[in-house]
Amino acid sequence: MLFSVFVRNNKNLLLEIKKNGSNDGVHTIYTGYNVDNENRGEHQGWNGNETLPYWKTPYCNMINGTDGTIFPTFLEDPHSLYIFSPDLCRSLLFDEQLEKQSVDGLDTSKFYLPAQVFNASDPDNKGFCVDESVCKDGLLDASKCYASKLTEDIPHVPFFNFTLQLSAIISSPHFMYADAQVIHSVNGMHPNETLHETFINVHLEMGVVVRAAKRIQVNTVLKQTPFLKQIKPLKNLPDNWTQLMPVFWLEERLYDNDAVIDEIKSKFVMPQSVVTLVSYCGVAIGIFLLIIAISIFVCCPIPYKTLIVDLDKDVDEDRDNLIGGEGDLRLANHRDGSSDA
Repeated sequence: MLFSVFVRNNKNLLLEIKKNGSNDGVHTIYTGYNVDNENRGEHQGWNGNETLPYWKTPYCNMINGTDGTIFPTFLEDPHSLYIFSPDLCRSLLFDEQLEKQSVDGLDTSKFYLPAQVFNASDPDNKGFCVDESVCKDGLLDASKCYASKLTEDIPHVPFFNFTLQLSAIISSPHFMYADAQVIHSVNGMHPNETLHETFINVHLEMGVVVRAAKRIQVNTVLKQTPFLKQIKPLKNLPDNWTQLMPVFWLEERLYDNDAVIDEIKSKFVMPQSVVTLVSYCGVAIGIFLLIIAISIFVCCPIPYKTLIVDLDKDVDEDRDNLIGGEGDLRLANHRDGSSDA
């Protein structure tokens, strides 16, 4: 990021400070190691602090969510995700799009930055209204945050006291989601969700981002000053004149990451497909064997013979045998008695 700001000291000396680099601070996050998967990628702090110092309420100063590149694994349709953005100096709530999106044959869920995030009338956003004059839908006054960041990069000079005066108003490109009055105040603004939307595509099972686009616009508030009155085309502007002017808008884009997608397919999707296929084959084989068993039972019954038992006849025969046995026993006893006599 490259832009210029002005530093005013006690003698009204103007200095130009430039910032160009990708360092956005020290992020302290949970790794998800062992049993901490539900907090995987979540911020514990930023630059050594667990909260932000820029906004008016504790809720707005909270550091929530991940950095937008990694999430817990096996997310079950979360409907929304928190992401902390150092560029906007705040946490952002992304909403899930209802329809799933296929990225190079990989099923993903798309999460986008809704208009409600910059809705000034939302009670949750009241703490972001640092300056009521620019507290409008679609705008975020990040002047205090950017001034603090740039002050840290300015080398300390003894006996040189200055106050950093900076106007940094963040919005979506072309003032998308802003009031119509703001959009029409600058010629050439044509907001388009396809071109200017911020979004991420997440593979929920693996918790990784496979496609993303971050698009923001940096604006500044111009005011009438004694310096501007010396410029002939601007000298007739009223003393209370102000104008919100776009400076630039930028896009950070993650195109379809073939390496990540191929790795997800080979190490997760393919084994999962094989397990699913084997399960279905096992069920199909079981059903097939059951059909064969039923068919054999119906078409080829087992032959059997009928056994007729006359219970009355069997009982009579057993009784006769019993009586006959007792008579023989009495006769044998009688003979034994006669022999003794």
